[in-house]
Amino acid sequence: MSRRQRGVVLTDRGKQRLEAAIASAQDQEKYGARFTQLELEDRVGCNRKTIKKIRESLGPCDEPYIHALFKAFGLQLEAPDYGYPELSSLVKAKSGSEQHISNLEESRRITASYIPAKEVHESTIVATTSLEANSFLHNQRIKEIKEKCCSKILQLYNEIQLLNRFRVEIDRIYVDTFILEGLTSDFFATIPDLLKLKDPKNSFDRLGIGSRKERLPGLDVAKKYPRLMVLGKPGSGKSTFLRFLAVLCSRGEVLEGKIPLLIELKHLENTEKVDVKDQIHKELGLEDRKEAESILSEGKLLLLLDGLDEVSIKTRRKIQKDIEILAQDYHKNRLVITCRTQTTEFILDKFTYIDIANLSPERVFEKSVRG
Repeated sequence: MSRRQRGVVLTDRGKQRLEAAIASAQDQEKYGARFTQLELEDRVGCNRKTIKKIRESLGPCDEPYIHALFKAFGLQLEAPDYGYPELSSLVKAKSGSEQHISNLEESRRITASYIPAKEVHESTIVATTSLEANSFLHNQRIKEIKEKCCSKILQLYNEIQLLNRFRVEIDRIYVDTFILEGLTSDFFATIPDLLKLKDPKNSFDRLGIGSRKERLPGLDVAKKYPRLMVLGKPGSGKSTFLRFLAVLCSRGEVLEGKIPLLIELKHLENTEKVDVKDQIHKELGLEDRKEAESILSEGKLLLLLDGLDEVSIKTRRKIQKDIEILAQDYHKNRLVITCRTQTTEFILDKFTYIDIANLSPERVFEKSVRG
């Protein structure tokens, strides 16, 4: 009597239904373009290897994963869609009494000898291991948390009101940046030096923050650099830039594997006891602090901290220390912080500093017209 292989595989019928549903979703959502691996992971809640294993019949898989994949594309998994393979179909004689399971060739033949699920007695089905079950549930939980956070971001920041009270969607705003070099925490200038400035009114805001390199779209910079300190004078568009990143991340248009969290530092308790990790836990809305710790450890966050200059010096020192710990111990996360140009006494290590170009009404109008 042959043994049963734990897990199930798709039948030809199941594969045809699944691939048709994926193709339909790509036509409707991406105009025929293929989903990226990250998009599939985020949509289904399991890793790309498992998804590939199911779609290409590379081996048996635990049933909950197949259910999740079908559900992600609006399908209900039915009994004729999957079955339990014979272990003997995976085993090949090698030499003497030695046997091994072929990695690819034999596994692709599994669906040819599947046993319909309805014909298999429950005693022949081996339960999913607790490790795999926990992994699956964890991924589903991460997906739920991300959906909740993204929904909040879109409700709060999807639109921006301009000075003329005209409201536009925030992704119609141009935010350009300059990479800075030669930044220093100490800068001294005499009155004669200041009088030599070609444009004293505008140049004063930039004293001590280094020289500008080439002008680049803010979105490109955010994609390239994992840790950013965004400088700019009041009203230059720093907060708008953070909201712009948060909204596009929530829509899955940039850093789609991350959970966006936007924290306005001015609302934190103005004391040395302030704790950024505590605030992250609150923003995620989790009862169990271990969940927040897990999310941080896995590098799931796009953490946007607005207004380092808007807290007291004592509080700023504590927040700086917290940020340095986050950047060091949880380096897989993305960090973007904003601060006024005059507040550069706290230089953060391993951060890329950028200067926000002036937010021009003409640029806003130009993109609004182009759509």
